[in-house]
Parts: sequence; C-alpha cells; structure tokens
Amino acid sequence: MEYQRVRSWVRHFSLSRVLELAFLRSSAVFGLSGIAFAVGTLLLARAMPVSEFGAFSLLLALFNIFCLLAPAGIDQIAVRHRLRASAKLLATSIAISIALAALVAFVVFRLGHLPFWSALALGGSIAIGGQVVTASGLLRAAGRLGVATWVFTGGNWGLLAIGVVGQWIAMPSASLPFTLFLLGQTAIAVVAWTMLLSASSGPSMRGVGIPWREAPSLLGVAAIGTIVLQLERIIIPPLMDLAALATFSVLSSVAIFPFRIMTSSLEFSLTPRLRGEASAARRRALFWLEMRGIAVVLVFGTALVLLLAPWAASWITGSKYQLTFPLLLAGCVSGAVKFLQTVARSVLTACGSAADLGLLNLAGGAGLVLGALGGVLGSQLSLPGIVLGVALGFALGTVPALVRTARLLR
Repeated sequence: MEYQRVRSWVRHFSLSRVLELAFLRSSAVFGLSGIAFAVGTLLLARAMPVSEFGAFSLLLALFNIFCLLAPAGIDQIAVRHRLRASAKLLATSIAISIALAALVAFVVFRLGHLPFWSALALGGSIAIGGQVVTASGLLRAAGRLGVATWVFTGGNWGLLAIGVVGQWIAMPSASLPFTLFLLGQTAIAVVAWTMLLSASSGPSMRGVGIPWREAPSLLGVAAIGTIVLQLERIIIPPLMDLAALATFSVLSSVAIFPFRIMTSSLEFSLTPRLRGEASAARRRALFWLEMRGIAVVLVFGTALVLLLAPWAASWITGSKYQLTFPLLLAGCVSGAVKFLQTVARSVLTACGSAADLGLLNLAGGAGLVLGALGGVLGSQLSLPGIVLGVALGFALGTVPALVRTARLLR
C-alpha cells in the first residue's frame, strides 16, 4: 500500500505534469531574472563604497515601493476586469504616476535624505516604473503571461548590466548606477507600451472604463504587499546605519531572493488563473496543484541557501561582506513568511469579495505595524534580530488573511 502511494505521488509529479504548472513556468523567468538581480547587486556591492552601496539600496527600495503604487491600482484592475490598452489609459496612468513621483521626490529631498540629482532620478524612475507595472498588468489581462513576466522583470537584467559595467567604471556614489537604472526602465516602458498599443485586442477585453470604486482596496493591497517586501530596508538605516543596510542588501541577494522569486511568480501566475476558473472546485484543485510543487521548491531552496549563500556572498563581493548563520537563518524565515503573505493576497485578490479585500488590507496593515515593532525590539540583537523580528510581526498579522483564504478554498 505504501509503495503504491509513493508511486502515485511520483507519477503525479512527472516531468510533463511539472512543466504544466504555470507557477513553475513563470518561476523560470523570475528565477533567471532573480539571479541577474542578485549578481548585479553583489557586483555593485563589490565595486562601490559600503555607505554609497547602502544609499543605492535605499533608492532601489523606494523605487520598488512607489513604482507599484504609481498606477493607483490600474494594473490590478486590469487583471480583474480584463482592461484593454489604449492611449487614454496610458495618459491616465502617466498623470497619476507623475503626481506620486513628484511628491515622493520632493519629500525625500526636503528631508535631506537624498541629494537633488538622486531625488530627481528617484522621481523619474517611479513615474516610468509605473508605466512598466501598468503595461505588465495589461499583458497579464490579455493572457500574455510570458511577455508580462519579462516586462516586469526587465529591470533586473538592467541591474546586472550596471553591475558588470561597475567593474570597469568607477561608481563612487549612488547617483550614477541609479541613473543608468532609470534609463533601462525607460527603454522597457517604451517597448512594452508600443507592443500593447499596436496589438489587436481580443473580443473579451473591456474598453477604457475603469471601475475606480475598486481602486482604493486594490491599491491598499498593493501598497501593503510592496512595503512588506521592503520594510527592512526602510527601518534599518534609522535603527542602525547605511552599512547595515548594505549588509542586508547582500543578504537579500543571496538568501532572500529565492523566496522573492517564488513570491513574484506565484502572484503573477496564480491570481489571473484563479480568476478565470468558474467553480470553487476547480479553483481549489488548481491551488493545491500549485502548492504541492511549491513545497518541493521551498525545501530544496532553503537547503541550498544555507549551504551556498555564505560562500557566494564572500566570493562575489571580494570578502567585503560576511554573512553569519544566524543572519542567513533569519533571512530564510523572512522569505518564507513573505511567501505565505503572497499566497493569501493572491487568492483573496482573485476570488475574494470587497469585504475580503478590506480584511486583507486590515491584516496587512496590522502586519506592517507588528513587523515594524518586531524590528525595533529585535534591533537589540543587531541585524539578525531586526530581520527575524520583522518576520515574526508579519506572521502574526497574516493569520486572519490565511484563515479567510482557507475558508474560500474549502
């Protein structure tokens, strides 16, 4: 009996079945781009002074937060309602993105956290990044998941190119590499929108009418989700310093990024597919098929991180950064918790009601507060304490959303 059960499990996970998983197909693209991001970041860590690499990491964190907020939820609405790309929709996205980008750039400059050119480059990157995010959502809505994934992850390849260039061209400050990053985002946005506006739309796609009543909830979900991924980078500088942020960025590049790959690819593939299923039974079957494959990846990924990350960080950065086992373990816990949050967000965004989206926002907000509090308390144990404290706070805040997710999938 036990033999038959094992044989059935192995047959279930045959190569052909594995290749059918949308999660793993998108993970291949996210995996490659994640490696590009990690290597590019580590090469910049090797080439730049520690404090300036910390400043670059802060710029990148602010970009990652606000570029996802810049479309004001249009990208998520596109997935839920299959919006069609148009010049009018592009103009709306640009106007909203520029308004947010200008506000962010002004605030960070006035607070004295960034020099003028860095603040200007940050604003430009947020405005352009918003168009990349919107284009990605429209491509997902049109069923072009592969192209959408490449558009969304294109900045990672740009970062790799910048890291390689940094081995031959001096980068004494954060301004130069971030300006190059901005130029790369601009090229991606132009190509993606040219592709969208020139393509014929399918008959099932909607016109430009945007159901704005859903935007606040979806924007709240997006805001919480992106801040969750970047919270450590925001709280480490005031609790410690930019050198500690630089170390965390190296940790993220070798230990947390495998979980980030799974997080991003799951949300890309699962949300539109669940939304497309008509029955609860089919949604449940799809969900558990994806989760079984993910469980295997998580186990092997964690083992590889703990074994290889210290060597990779030391080798690529020229022994400038050393990662301890407690710090690596805290990073793995952090990555796993953020993945669980994405599971709840993906399911509730695809299948939940307006009340469920409200619950997701409340749970996410509670997780952010608890995560920040956990990071402050954990700072007494230095950087590993901050990372683990934030993760435990997030985990507590995610419980209500996970409970609701389980009920939806019954």
